[in-house]
Amino acid sequence: MPEADSSRQNNSSEENLHHDSADNDDNNLEELAEEDFLKQIRACIDASEPLDLMGRQVTLTRGAIRLKGRDQLTIQGGRIDGRVHSLFQIDGDKRNHPRRLTLHSVTLRHTKAHEDPREIGAAVFCMGSCQVVLRQCDISSQGGFAVWAKHKCHVLVDHCQIHHVARTAVACFNSVHVTVKHSSLEHVGVHGICGRGVSTMELEHVVMRHCRVRAVMVYQGATISLQDCSISHTDDPTTPTIHAQGPVEEEDQDQEETATNPSGSNAASSSQCANERAVLVPTLRMERCSVTDSKGPPLFMEGKVHQEIIECDIPT
Repeated sequence: MPEADSSRQNNSSEENLHHDSADNDDNNLEELAEEDFLKQIRACIDASEPLDLMGRQVTLTRGAIRLKGRDQLTIQGGRIDGRVHSLFQIDGDKRNHPRRLTLHSVTLRHTKAHEDPREIGAAVFCMGSCQVVLRQCDISSQGGFAVWAKHKCHVLVDHCQIHHVARTAVACFNSVHVTVKHSSLEHVGVHGICGRGVSTMELEHVVMRHCRVRAVMVYQGATISLQDCSISHTDDPTTPTIHAQGPVEEEDQDQEETATNPSGSNAASSSQCANERAVLVPTLRMERCSVTDSKGPPLFMEGKVHQEIIECDIPT
């Protein structure tokens, strides 16, 4: 209806105005040279002290900020821009060194756009045995993900604004554990959140608006739990707003037959692989959540999915 369309346009304009105003405020920040910034990072890590970036901004040109060994870095305030693969890339290693990144009240503007999907990065790209804490941050990514977590990392996103993201706002692969609390995910190019592998995502009091394809996507053996979350204005009428994709019954039967009747010299290996595939069933839990004003079907459980939907306001 015209009134509803007008209301949505006004809401979208107000949201854009809010973010534009925040960026205008950042234009008054003092510019810090990249070389000086990197030196200050190393000095703060060595001294086990936080880096105060309040009132300053830096533009990265050499590549992502990386931690090594047992580095633990905390940055407070300021703005970090960069047309680089990722602004932060926090890797783990085989020794499980406890690398940790904490950002508090930091604005991140990831502006690198990649035509080749294999080169896509993120504002914060975390892998391996690391811990990442983002509190009260304002994050956008014109060329990739806002937060991309892989392998065994632990990530906390708390009271953050994530918006204008080219790909997915928070993407979780492999066996990561990610918690998002009291945050907003808006104007996202693909998914609000996406979980795959055997990752675990927990969302509490999160608002997702204007996700172009889906707000929530969970598949393989991932688990996504949403509590007191609201989802609205997803844009694609052909895809579900919330999509849990599990194996279909035929796939289950094929895997069971392969596991019980393996043939050939690689029988043991085939049985093991089949059993591993068989356990990859996604889990979706929702409690006191709502879906409104979305163009596509609000919720679709495809194939075998472990689900628990409690006291939710979701159109049928």
